[in-house]
Order: sequence, then C-alpha cells, then structure tokens
Amino acid sequence: MSAESLERILIVEDELPNREILEAWFSDKGYTVDSAENAEQALNLLEEQEYSALLTDNKLPGMSGIELLSNVRVSWPDTAVILMTAYSSISTAVEAMRLGAEDYIGKPFQLDELQFTVEKALERRRLRREVMELRIKTKEWGLLDRVAHEFRNPIVGIRSNASFLQRRIKELPDQVVEQKLNDILLDCEILLFQVRGLEYVLGRTSPPSKIEKIMVLRDVVIRTLNQLEPLISELGFEFSKIQYRKSDLTKIHIYVDRAKLNQVIYNLLLNSIKYAKDDPAEFSIKIMLGQTKDMFRIRFQDWGIGITKGHEQKIFETGFRTPEAISKNITGSGLGLSISRDIMRELGGDLVLGNSYKPTEFCIVLPKALQEAPHDPLHRR
Repeated sequence: MSAESLERILIVEDELPNREILEAWFSDKGYTVDSAENAEQALNLLEEQEYSALLTDNKLPGMSGIELLSNVRVSWPDTAVILMTAYSSISTAVEAMRLGAEDYIGKPFQLDELQFTVEKALERRRLRREVMELRIKTKEWGLLDRVAHEFRNPIVGIRSNASFLQRRIKELPDQVVEQKLNDILLDCEILLFQVRGLEYVLGRTSPPSKIEKIMVLRDVVIRTLNQLEPLISELGFEFSKIQYRKSDLTKIHIYVDRAKLNQVIYNLLLNSIKYAKDDPAEFSIKIMLGQTKDMFRIRFQDWGIGITKGHEQKIFETGFRTPEAISKNITGSGLGLSISRDIMRELGGDLVLGNSYKPTEFCIVLPKALQEAPHDPLHRR
C-alpha cells in the first residue's frame, strides 16, 4: 500500500489494552487512527470527521457494535464497517452483512489478519468510488441509451392501454377491460423494477432493510410468476410450462428483506421469459429447491437462447449483454445480473451460474442462518 492510499480509520473497542494495541498497530502501518471506547463516542467522532473505515467490537457498553453499524449504514454509508466479535457464529455474520458491514472477523485473530481484512475493505470502497465515476460517464458505453429504452417500453405500453380504455371502456366486455388493466399493472411492475436498477447504478443509498419472515417460493417466486403471467401469454407461451413442486411452496422459511429478494427473482424470471426461443414449444422454466448443510439453493432453469461459451464470467459485469441478446434485438440494460448478485451477497448469500445452455441455470444461494429471527434495531415484523 502506497503512502498516498493510506486512509483514516476509527477503532471502537471498550477494553483499553486492546484499543491501544490496535491503535499502535495501524498507526505503525501509516494509517491515521482515532479511537473510541463506546459507540456514543464513535458517533460523535463521525459527526466531526470523515472516516474511510470503522473497526468496532460487537460487545460494547451501551449501544452494541451491531447497533452502531446500523447507525453508520444510514448516516455514513460510504464508511466501510468491519465487525470484530468474540461470539463468532454464522448468524452474527449474516446479521452484520445484512446490515451493510463490509466484513466480519471473529476473535481471537492475528493482527496481520485484521490488517488484511481492512485493506480489502478499503480496496472495495475505492473500487465502488471508481465505479461511480465510470457510471457518471455512462454515455461512453451506451448504457444511458439502453436504460432510457428500457423505461420507454413500459411507459408506451401504459399510455397505449390507458388510451384504449379511455376511448372504448363503455363498449368493452369486462374480460377485455380486466386484461388491459393487468397489462398496465405488469408494465408498472417492469417500470418499478427498472427504477430500482437505475437507483443502484446511480449509487443511491438503499433505505434500511425491512426484514420479514417469508416462505420464499410461495411469497416471492409464485407472486412474481403471477405478475408476469400477462407477459407470458402475450408472447404466446403456456404458463403451465413453468414447473415447480407444490410440496416446495412452504419449505423455505427465512427472515429477509422481501423487496430485495423479490428484485432478484423478478429479474431471473423476466430474463427466462425475454430470452426464450421464439418457438412456444421450446418454452420451459423449472424451479427446484435443494440444500446443503448451511445453505438453501433455489435453481432456475430455462431452455432459451443460453449463454455462449467464453461469456460465463462476463455476464455479471455491469453493462454486459450477450451477442445473442443483441442480435435478436432483445431489450436490456445489462444491469440486472450484476445488481442481482450484489443484492444476494448483501443478503449473505450469492447468485451463481450453474449451467450456460440447455438448460441455462442460475442458482440463488441463501444461508440457513436466515431462519433465525434477527435482533437488529431496524427489524420490523
């Protein structure tokens, strides 16, 4: 690390010997270091000074490290937070990452191990800033035009259907009116999905998570499929070719930010529909549940145009679109998978490509620790 890249960090540790050791270690490495013995002191320092990173013990007098993390995430979202705790567990780690911690380290640890964790957190912070600078220049790679096109399509659809209803609603049978209203609602959902993606690209800070207990397949997957049913019918596909086991509907109970998980699943299902082959006979989507010792896995398979060999590592890059999608004039901004994977990692899980063609398979990974009710101050039931 060069002298120019060294940054200011804040250490929050209630035990004086430990605090002094950490101060001395990071000061010797060239960092500018401030320290606090409790969360209240840390918040006062944050009001006065910008910090690149905050290292906090979890068990503090008064406000805990998790509570401090919640406050920092809301008021100083650019500060990378690393949680140190002697009470190492998967559930604590998931809770910390869910609240926006950059990383997590369990005690006891080696000082060079902590230093490595801090350096990686600061590197990710610097990369985020660089990405934001690149996003400001989106016209250079055509993203702005693609995003505008993605917004334009549902808006035109809403205007067209609303105009049709305005002119002819008195003479139309109820079934047609209901279908047009469903089309409008679908376009509204697509528009909201695009807005969330644009907010992510522009670096808008997410609101505090609203954690709910849900059944993933029943409350998110099936609800999303029902929202997309008008689009499936419009493209000439059969809804019955979307397969899942009814016995799986209530199998995965977790506490999670429903809106964020819904955004990921909506994107995966929308892609499976958009990138389906033209022949309705080839349309098929399968949704399957699985699990390992620590993780739930939800696999989404489709038999669409697929991902060509060599592009498997690129599909999660911001702005990337496959040549197949471009050649078929399928609209898209190239943001969905990148955003979805980031969201899944924020939730403590992941989004991975399981297979590239026949079937194309994406797998959502969710930690089983999410079955435990969180105890953070932002949790609302």
